[in-house]
Amino acid sequence: MPPKKKKGKKGPPESGWMPGFGTKATMSTYFQYPTPEVQQELKKIAQAIVAPGKGILAADESTGTMGKRLQDIGVENTEENRRKYRQLLFSSDP
Repeated sequence: MPPKKKKGKKGPPESGWMPGFGTKATMSTYFQYPTPEVQQELKKIAQAIVAPGKGILAADESTGTMGKRLQDIGVENTEENRRKYRQLLFSSDP
């Protein structure tokens, strides 16, 4: 059943999920910029992350994806081997 349009009123029909707002939702936002001290600290952190030999390791691979990696190196895809592989990644020096 299509949304009803109010008689004598122009604009989009009511969506039903936010009566009075038509089909568009409005949201107010509030944002306060960090203090200069906090901004400096954030810059230091970002620079440390992108320093040579550093970075962010994405280690949330699915069991299937991890299985392909293990298969490539001739290792059986078991929970224990996946755990050992991740531990190797986390503990290795560059």
